[in-house]
Amino acid sequence: MRDQLLGGRYRLVRQLGEGGTGQAWEAQDTTLGRPVAVKVISLLVGGGSRGNEARARFLREARITAQLQHPNIVTIHDLGEADIGDDKAPFLVMELIRGEGLDALLRRGTVPLPDTARWGAQISTRWPPRTTWESCTGTSSRPTSSSLPRAW
Repeated sequence: MRDQLLGGRYRLVRQLGEGGTGQAWEAQDTTLGRPVAVKVISLLVGGGSRGNEARARFLREARITAQLQHPNIVTIHDLGEADIGDDKAPFLVMELIRGEGLDALLRRGTVPLPDTARWGAQISTRWPPRTTWESCTGTSSRPTSSSLPRAW
């Protein structure tokens, strides 16, 4: 997928990681000339009712997450679908945050308690209170894995 242009705008530069649902890429926004992160959800390629339901849920959660503004939530820039062979795969464009992953940090050894406490406080304040969430989205269901805390 390297060098592929998604949405006529985002050129994939290098793969950052891969998980159960797809791949994360560093990309170049060719319109604004800035680096971005792109998550391609290849698990949702294909059809069938389960695939269509999962795609609709992913797109809905991405739209909800894009409405959130918080220092510990990455900013969502765009959402689209890429042609992957004969199918389409949803992709999410986010701000690119450079830094060391939590997995690499943990491989080096124990994390000092003050750092752990600070991260825990950041994670626990990640979502707005339920009443604020419901008034903003009209629903009580919150996004699951679309948002990652900046601390990681």
